[in-house]
Amino acid sequence: MKQMDYMTDEELLALMEQVEQHELVSAPPGLAERVLQKIEQTDTGGKSDEQSGQRKHFRLYCCKVVAAMAASIVLLFALPSLSKQLWVEEVPSKEMLLSEIPLKTKQEAMSESGKSLFEKIGESKPWRELSKNVRENIAEVVK
Repeated sequence: MKQMDYMTDEELLALMEQVEQHELVSAPPGLAERVLQKIEQTDTGGKSDEQSGQRKHFRLYCCKVVAAMAASIVLLFALPSLSKQLWVEEVPSKEMLLSEIPLKTKQEAMSESGKSLFEKIGESKPWRELSKNVRENIAEVVK
């Protein structure tokens, strides 16, 4: 355990003489008034400016939270009735949509051009480029 070094009797007497002969350090001006004001505020229940600012900020935050909760509850109950008004009551079926669009069968589409499906694929540009690249790669491997 650490021992404290206490002043000896002579040192204490010298300190007392020094304090009596020289002035003490004075407190800042207005300190006493501020201390008395704080004491009055705590006795009367008044809060300091910092505490009242924090309290106002907290109340504002609580109001925002309550407003957000109220809005979400209103939306929770209002959206089902609004969605019935905004959306189409009857969703068209696949058959109804297809009956409105003129479609060709596979045979009709193939007979118009007179070419088979494989011939059409062979003539397409991406297929030609792909087959050309494959042929070049095979030629490189064979070399």
